[in-house]
Amino acid sequence: MTQYKQYNIQICWFLYKKLETIKQNVHRGEILQYAVEKTGLSIASVAKKAGYKRGTYYLHIKKKDLSVTILNKYAKAIGYDFSEDIGEMEQFILEEPETVYVTKPQTIEEAIRQRNEWKEKYYLLMEKYLKLIEKKS
Repeated sequence: MTQYKQYNIQICWFLYKKLETIKQNVHRGEILQYAVEKTGLSIASVAKKAGYKRGTYYLHIKKKDLSVTILNKYAKAIGYDFSEDIGEMEQFILEEPETVYVTKPQTIEEAIRQRNEWKEKYYLLMEKYLKLIEKKS
C-alpha cells in the first residue's frame, strides 16, 4: 500500500469517528420536534398517540438527552425512524402491524399476494440487518 493510500484511509477513519461523535451529541428534543413538524399532525394528537399530554411533549422537546424509550414511543406514534439521527435508536425497531394468515390461500392470486408480502418483509429485514453490520464494522 502506498503512503498516499494509507494517508487517505487514516483521514477517512478520522472523519468517520468524528461523524459518530457528532451524532452522539445531537439534541434529541430538537430531532423529535423536527420529526413531528415533518408529519404535519397536530402536537396534541401526536402526544396522545405516544401516551403523553401536550404539555409533556413541550418538556420533551426541550431535553437534549431525551430518553430513547420516550423517543421510541413517539416513533411508533408518528411512524418515524430515529435511528438515522440517533445511533442508540438502532436497538429499537418500529413495530410493523402483524399480518395473520389464518387460512390457506383460496386462489392463486391470493397465494401470490401472500408470497410477495413475505418476500417484501424479508428484503426489508435484510436491508436493516446489512445496515447494522455496516455500522458495526
